[in-house]
Amino acid sequence: MFVETEIILESKKGLKLTEEVEKLLQKEKIKNGLMWVKVNSPTAILTLTNTFDNRTYDDIVDVMDKNCPTLVQYDTKVSPFDSSGRIKSSMVGNHLTLWVENGKCMLGSSQAIVAIEFDGPKKVNLELEIVTSNHFEKDMIKVDTQQHGLHDVTEDIRHIVEQNKINSGFAYLFVPHSTSGIWLAEESKEFIDLTKCLLDRMVPEIANFKHRETPSDAAGHIKTSLAGTFLLFKIDEGKCLIGENKRIYFMEFDGPRSRKIQMVTLIK
Repeated sequence: MFVETEIILESKKGLKLTEEVEKLLQKEKIKNGLMWVKVNSPTAILTLTNTFDNRTYDDIVDVMDKNCPTLVQYDTKVSPFDSSGRIKSSMVGNHLTLWVENGKCMLGSSQAIVAIEFDGPKKVNLELEIVTSNHFEKDMIKVDTQQHGLHDVTEDIRHIVEQNKINSGFAYLFVPHSTSGIWLAEESKEFIDLTKCLLDRMVPEIANFKHRETPSDAAGHIKTSLAGTFLLFKIDEGKCLIGENKRIYFMEFDGPRSRKIQMVTLIK
């Protein structure tokens, strides 16, 4: 099922879309299923981030502008704002994959669906594509983080697939936190160390963030937008098809904490 509605995105101003998305779900009487949400603009981002403090959205804009400044010498000549906006959109993405249950988006208590346009103002379409399903299993993985960094949860996920005797289907992983994420990446300590170093360089824990809880918390919201909070992969003959030498990592940006991963398995 596909539905859309028109929205207006101001330039570099975060717009919460959670209520708008759930209104569309209620209008179409969607109960359960997997949903792809997209803002149809090549210069916008769509992310899950802090719902309590709009200043987080300004922090995201500031960090994106710092790491990807608007310059006149880009090869794409539409405009400098269009060129830099397209790069920012490719870094974060302009779409999300979410699980819908009982007509509501499965979100954490601190999460909101937020769009930011980097070449606005613009009228754009908010698009929803939904695959409904009533054949699914729900599980939860607990992760006790000791520090900032990546925690391998691959074997926990494989254990759930084996325990539930899932032969064929799709697994959807979701992190219901606004300062942690999930990532599919190479099995390599060097890669893990490099990833942490790169994220820390892009988003250092500084005292002058607009969001004032703590520097670690403020930086964590931005890192979560860059890393992402969901992962979808296929299960075939009881095996998780995540690629050769790949692992699934929980990413902690404001630990130590007791965290969780929601897992929904769509059964064929």
